[in-house]
Amino acid sequence: VHEFDQQARISRARARRTFVGQRLDAARTDLRRAEATSRQFYDRNREWEASPQLVFEESLLSRNGNTAAALFLVLQRQYEALRIDEANDAPAITVVDSAVPPRQADWPRYWMLLANALAVGLILALVAAGGAAFAAGRRRNADGATDDLEHAVVPTSAGRVTFPLFAWGLAFHSLIITVLFGWFGLPEGTVRTIAAWKEAGLAILLLLVIVRAASGRGSRSTIAWTDLWIGGLMTTAVLFLLVENVWLRFDLPPGAEFLGLRDAVFFMLAYFIGRGMPGLASGDGAMRSLFLLIVLTCGIGILERIVVTPEMLVGLGVASYFQNFLGVSAFTVGNDYGLPLNYWTMIGGSLFRRAGSVYLSGQGFAVPFILFFPMATAWVFLRENRSRALIAAYAVVCTGLVLTLTRMTILVALIQLVLFVSLIRRPEWAVAGVAIATVVFAAAFVSIPGFPTFVWHTLSWQEGSSISHVNDWTQGLAILAENPWGSGLGTADQTAVRAGLRHLTGDNLYLKYGVEMGVLGLTLLILSLVSIAGSAMRLFRDGVTESQQRMGVALWLAVVGISINGVTAVVFNSITLGWLFFWLAGAGVTVAQRLPKPKHLSVNQQRRRETDVRSYRSIGSQVRG
Repeated sequence: VHEFDQQARISRARARRTFVGQRLDAARTDLRRAEATSRQFYDRNREWEASPQLVFEESLLSRNGNTAAALFLVLQRQYEALRIDEANDAPAITVVDSAVPPRQADWPRYWMLLANALAVGLILALVAAGGAAFAAGRRRNADGATDDLEHAVVPTSAGRVTFPLFAWGLAFHSLIITVLFGWFGLPEGTVRTIAAWKEAGLAILLLLVIVRAASGRGSRSTIAWTDLWIGGLMTTAVLFLLVENVWLRFDLPPGAEFLGLRDAVFFMLAYFIGRGMPGLASGDGAMRSLFLLIVLTCGIGILERIVVTPEMLVGLGVASYFQNFLGVSAFTVGNDYGLPLNYWTMIGGSLFRRAGSVYLSGQGFAVPFILFFPMATAWVFLRENRSRALIAAYAVVCTGLVLTLTRMTILVALIQLVLFVSLIRRPEWAVAGVAIATVVFAAAFVSIPGFPTFVWHTLSWQEGSSISHVNDWTQGLAILAENPWGSGLGTADQTAVRAGLRHLTGDNLYLKYGVEMGVLGLTLLILSLVSIAGSAMRLFRDGVTESQQRMGVALWLAVVGISINGVTAVVFNSITLGWLFFWLAGAGVTVAQRLPKPKHLSVNQQRRRETDVRSYRSIGSQVRG
């Protein structure tokens, strides 16, 4: 190293000395020429002080001579310094200790590469086996009829117990963790262990479903297209986790990788649990439990907006929960309380506080409505008789939705309501709904100061949130175009913020998956949503019972809401929405898969199906009576 450094320094000094020497020779020539010109002038003009013209000429000659002399002196000093550098052979590196070769090379680690390659090969083999099983199942069921209606509508005891527990636990998760960490002051490690109940519970349930399926006691179903798309997306994420640092050399911290895996695909395991619990989409238990949960959380949100102050939220520990436990203090900048900034929204130059309910943030309360609002709508209106209590409860749900003051979610809810009315073919309801919405909008337009300006800024994309959306989209599209194969797990949206990384994009569901897992991940996400929507629509149109039809239309409208709201938010950051949606989607796909296709039924099968439909609906009406 010393010899190389010495040769490099001498070579650079020699090259510079040669160049400066050439310039020095040219400057010496110019200086001599200027001196000769001045000498000739003084020889010819002895009395030059008496002539103004000669005085001016003498000043020009003097200035040129001074410039040439100054340039010559500068180059002379540089030339001498470079001659010294060229001859300088003093060592620039001091050897403190002799180099010792490492006992183990940092890279390549062949055992790690071998284990990684074996894991990747095993995953790809499982994918190939799943594809082969799917193709075989399609060939066996080419007639499209499974003739398994009774099995499809029998709810399992596991689904009746575990799903409501998970639903209520997910909804109250943030509140419970906040109380434990912020109010009671339990150690962070203890609270994080408690907070992992949902991941541990999901893993245990998945293991039970796999064991039941392997033993032949579980729900009988074949592989569906949705299984392939969701399984492919999860496989892509696992492959990224295995190879992005070892093979692709992204050099991401392990914490960011595992956090990215959890936020991107782990909750989708609930889909496969739902596949083993078709009773969730066939009976009323799941939707009834969700409706009670929706009404309760909306009631809490209304009371919170009236009674609870920001100081009370700080005392409860909400600020500490977001800043110290979640590590997203960047989301709490801009207010004096340290609360999430989305607790407030600007309307006409004035701050209006949103309701956060048990989710402890305005956005966290609003996003689950993408699933909850169509669930509540289907539960209340997709039935023959509607009591006043149901209508009052639905009014509470609508009030809670409005108090979120989240423009995109409220717009999505209106679109879902219009589509629901169109699907059940009740145009008079659409007219009434439009009239009520118009009256409410007109009242807000007149009574709320600055509301017209707020509407105009929203429509013209002049709001601060609109500008931030555009900036994140532009950056995300540029990153996706630059790295179409993906930039690694945990590099987008709030996952990167929590991991201490610079987020590459945000505020867009599609760009999150595209940036993290490339075009392949984005494509699989879209195919998963489209496939779930297809199964949900089939469940609604061909469902045997009202329960199946309600679940089908609710899931289909939820997919529409996710697709629209996903343009401006990573909606699966809401654990309540992501986990419950995929859980119910799995159950809906199983039931829809077992429904016979009318065009493939024989005459006897059609008569049997009509008889089953009449009997199920008769039993349902008797139960309601």
